[in-house]
Amino acid sequence: MTDKNKLKFGLRNVHLGPLTDTGLALEYGDIVKWPGAVELTLDPNGDPLEEYADDVLYAKIANNQGYTGKLTTEYLTPEIEALLFGNEAGTDGVTVENTDNKNSPVAMMFEFSGDQNHVRHVLYNVSFSRSSDGSATRSDKLESQTSEFEFSAMPDPYTYNVKAKAPEDSAAYAKWFDKVYVPNDSGTKPANPTNVNVTNEGAVTAE
Repeated sequence: MTDKNKLKFGLRNVHLGPLTDTGLALEYGDIVKWPGAVELTLDPNGDPLEEYADDVLYAKIANNQGYTGKLTTEYLTPEIEALLFGNEAGTDGVTVENTDNKNSPVAMMFEFSGDQNHVRHVLYNVSFSRSSDGSATRSDKLESQTSEFEFSAMPDPYTYNVKAKAPEDSAAYAKWFDKVYVPNDSGTKPANPTNVNVTNEGAVTAE
């Protein structure tokens, strides 16, 4: 069968879902849009586990520990800065970064706009690092000064779900950015009437 979805480019519709760990589950709050997305990269975490027996490689077991990545944006809005890093503006409008401010994990949703299937994605447990800061003087060529945020996308500690994705024909697609999609079960790929593909840390394969 020919793969009609060979190219991925473009990025849009980056949204964040505030995350609360109740001790029993991860719960998500109202969705916040992060405008100005430029580029997103994801690299898988977790080296395969190899077992040897009888002097040969006996089994090679997948070890899904989520992803590390980088999100490049044009602008860090005050709302996103407060959500991710706890830096909130005071009554005088001044935002102070304090060492006691804590990073907050979130769910992150996005869409690769150049993807021919316009697949929409969610990462369930994402922690961002602060970006470098700076600018440059104007010259004859005006260049945008973007910000790069490194992040870790970890498994949900209760369901072990790492991420999910929905193609255009999914029943969940139209309202994907209204709230964080959560499967109906507790950690495995659901018998899925919504046609959403869930990647689970507990999925083990051997070869």
